[in-house]
Amino acid sequence: MRLLIVLLLPLLILNIGFAQVKLLKNEELLYSFKTKKGKQMILAKDKQNKYIIYRFGTSKKTELEFPAIKDSTSWNKFSYFHYLRPGGIQNAGLDLQSIYFQNGNYYYNIYEDYSSEGESYETGVLIEDITTKIEKDCKGIYKSKRGNLLDLIDSGKLKESEKSR
Repeated sequence: MRLLIVLLLPLLILNIGFAQVKLLKNEELLYSFKTKKGKQMILAKDKQNKYIIYRFGTSKKTELEFPAIKDSTSWNKFSYFHYLRPGGIQNAGLDLQSIYFQNGNYYYNIYEDYSSEGESYETGVLIEDITTKIEKDCKGIYKSKRGNLLDLIDSGKLKESEKSR
């Protein structure tokens, strides 16, 4: 029995999903991924749709939680962009999906992109300093992605963004 516990304990620890570390009991995951620098991004909502929340950081420290107040006004702080060019590789097909929000002087773009040219998939958070226009791209590991931005876009809970890519 002791041997079984010793053998299974590391597996249990590793199998605890990274999203659970940041989710509250009343929340459900909308979208998440790990970054190439060992960070985690989570977009979640209250199970009763009372709020939407963005969290970014490590399993030990949340570096950013937005918005600070979790209530129904949070839905108005996020917007979306979606561009679809069908037609496969012959038409250089694209599917660009983004969820945007602004926090102080920073504009955040949570993205999930597909290009038929090279069958490439990308996800990440692009952070733009509004005053300097300097951008930082926190690229995600696509295989670690959970959830789907398109489900959130299609939910009707977010307004369409004035910003495009």
